[in-house]
Amino acid sequence: VLGVFGFGGTGTIRDNRIPKSCPISKNSMSKERGKYKSTISRENGLIVVRWFDNSVVLMSSNIHGTESVSTVRRFSQQQKKFIQVPRPAIIVNYNKHMGGVDRMDEDIARYRVGIRGKKWWWPIFTWLLDVAINNAWVLSKKSGSTYTKLEFKREIASTYLTKKPNTPH
Repeated sequence: VLGVFGFGGTGTIRDNRIPKSCPISKNSMSKERGKYKSTISRENGLIVVRWFDNSVVLMSSNIHGTESVSTVRRFSQQQKKFIQVPRPAIIVNYNKHMGGVDRMDEDIARYRVGIRGKKWWWPIFTWLLDVAINNAWVLSKKSGSTYTKLEFKREIASTYLTKKPNTPH
């Protein structure tokens, strides 16, 4: 069943966006890697899935479900080896079709500008810097650069921090 306008969608959601009456609340799950719970809304056919990987992942979709469950290879700190972790189909499909905004958020989160300020606009400003740097890094990768994201940010910082000799005007 597709959504109201005939479109399907899958995405991550926040805990505070699902109703408290939802049967897959925070405290209803064990913290065992690979475990998941799901529920389907009778009103609109949305499926909500809570999956535990390194942390809890909460997803919703009107086109993908949990079947068929596949496995993914993860490193276990407790066992000190790679293990196979069950992963619902909704997660597989989301990762397969994850688009630009999700990739950008993932890239930005990896090396976020960590300067705190008291002005309301400061987080917006630092986010804009992160977005600009991320876009520049993506463009440089497309033009053949082999810099990692960290190397790229370090190169920018060192360029701005390097003292340039005064040149006559």
